[in-house]
Amino acid sequence: MLHLLRRRSSIFICICLFVVLTFRSLFASIKIQSSKLSVTEDLNKLNLNNSIDPIEKAQILMEVGSLVGDKTLHFCPLFFINFMRNNDQKVNEPELSSYNKGMCKKQRGPQCEAKYLQGPLKVSKEILSMEWLHKNELSFVKTGGWYMPTGCDISTRTAIIIPFRNREQHLPVMLRQLHAVLRNQQIHYRIFVIEQSDEHPFNRGKIRNIGFKEALRYFPYTCFVFHDVDLVPENDGIFYDCRKSPAHMSVAVDTLGYMPLQYEHFGGVVSTTKAHFELANGYSNIFWQWGGEDDNVSHRLRKNGLKIHRQPKNVARYKMLSHTPAKREVQLARTVFWTEATKYGDIDGLNSLNYRLLNRTDELLFTRIQVDVLKKVF
Repeated sequence: MLHLLRRRSSIFICICLFVVLTFRSLFASIKIQSSKLSVTEDLNKLNLNNSIDPIEKAQILMEVGSLVGDKTLHFCPLFFINFMRNNDQKVNEPELSSYNKGMCKKQRGPQCEAKYLQGPLKVSKEILSMEWLHKNELSFVKTGGWYMPTGCDISTRTAIIIPFRNREQHLPVMLRQLHAVLRNQQIHYRIFVIEQSDEHPFNRGKIRNIGFKEALRYFPYTCFVFHDVDLVPENDGIFYDCRKSPAHMSVAVDTLGYMPLQYEHFGGVVSTTKAHFELANGYSNIFWQWGGEDDNVSHRLRKNGLKIHRQPKNVARYKMLSHTPAKREVQLARTVFWTEATKYGDIDGLNSLNYRLLNRTDELLFTRIQVDVLKKVF
């Protein structure tokens, strides 16, 4: 009898233990699911522009991987998740997919470094077809004119903005050199050729503003290089990654005897972070044909407390491709517009930009964006 009671008692204890363990497992499962929902809700509420410095590569909630059992999320940059949730991915699916595959991963890799810089470079002015260049020398460039290093963590995302009109002969010469320089520096970049396809006088400042806006439809770039189509870099040590911002890059140009211009000059090839460009409200939109927008944006940047950086002139060297200079207006008109643009900098720029998008095309070595600038008297 006593033996039977002991046996029943053992069975009862086993049943109790089973029930307790089952409930503990169920409770843990519910808690994890709740955590997943909480994390998802938190991500949906994130606003990168208000909470994260765009220059920094934020990492998503350091404990998310262990919390929800998804190690991929652990190292996926927050700015990228935010961009994917709020933008049309069809505009640039290949580049976005490549970044997702390379950067949203279980383990961090080493930082991308420019290990194979050559220094001074020769410039060939031979005009070759885009097809030949892509097949023979620039096969690493993806359709649309972008490149992304693999096997390392990307810290810089650069958009190259080239204002363009009627300079087709310059494009292959400049792109041949520029793509090689950018690849040597091991940065993630894309080259945009912004073509003014209307009958209005050329407006380089407005075209640059348009390029800035359109590039951000493709990817959350943080570094912007505004690059004249007739300037070719002669050294792959010229920084294209906004390590110092803003920066005047074309310090020494061959046609000027490689002598630097005045300190305030900010034309030719320049770079700035997204944050600094927005702080200055971009370029003025009212400088037509004859220039002046370069000095004006320099004034805007310095007015906002930013210092313009320059590399040594023995490094920051460019060769200018020959062309017929555009006709300049009289100095009096230039002075009048300079005064107006300086006076209305807070309301003339990115926040007053108007244009009409005509076409987007992924060429072999660049992305061509054709626009009508919709001339408007300020």
